[in-house]
Amino acid sequence: MVELPRKERFTIATGSSDAVRCAVVRLSVEGFDGLGASSANSVTGETPESIPASLHSIKPRLVGNNFSSAQVLRDFMEREIPAAPAVRAGIDIAFHDALARGIGQSV
Repeated sequence: MVELPRKERFTIATGSSDAVRCAVVRLSVEGFDGLGASSANSVTGETPESIPASLHSIKPRLVGNNFSSAQVLRDFMEREIPAAPAVRAGIDIAFHDALARGIGQSV
């Protein structure tokens, strides 16, 4: 987990923060690396401890697997880590970033 400062204070009804703690996700697709991030929050129920644990648990099943589309990857993650939506989002973002880099586009 890394802590990144926010440009501006983030405030909602339940509180404020000046930084965000997240796990940086790196995923390689056809030789292109993509980056995503997963943050613990009270909405998803994920914690700073559960996010790395979920990433660690799914990593062996992601490595070497050739997903034919983003939807196939999302369906796979929904089955494998259903209680980890922030982790799924971080992987999904990294997947799309890698695909975009592969065609020379920005996400």
